[in-house]
Amino acid sequence: MKVILRESVEKLGRRGEVVAVAGGYARNYLIPQGFAAAATKENIRRVESEKKAYLAREAKRIEECQEIAAAIEKSQVSITMKVGPDGQMFGSVTARMIADALAEDGIKLETKMVRLDDPIKDLGVFPVRVHLHPEVDATAKVWVVEEKARE
Repeated sequence: MKVILRESVEKLGRRGEVVAVAGGYARNYLIPQGFAAAATKENIRRVESEKKAYLAREAKRIEECQEIAAAIEKSQVSITMKVGPDGQMFGSVTARMIADALAEDGIKLETKMVRLDDPIKDLGVFPVRVHLHPEVDATAKVWVVEEKARE
């Protein structure tokens, strides 16, 4: 079944594209959730006019995300963690901790934008991918350092 995507759907296509999908997937998920509409001639004409305005907004959003990505690339995030006597870190650095540390630098992100392949469980410097937009990613440099004991 051919449908017109009303929203960008990961691994399927971008908004405004006409894609072929299984009938059940279209009828039971895409159309009821508002992600797609049946690809009739009338719908195709209407979507073409909407697509121009959408592309202009999307270009502006990509530009904004690229500016944020440049700020992320320049920033160096430092996170302090408690370490045991044997040098083993208590807990691990989470995406939320990284997002909060970036927020302290004035870069506001949603936690889900920070992509950790594996939890950070060691001290050191780690590159962390930040997914700002389907077309814009940035890499933050995260320093994990030992928390100094209070005396």
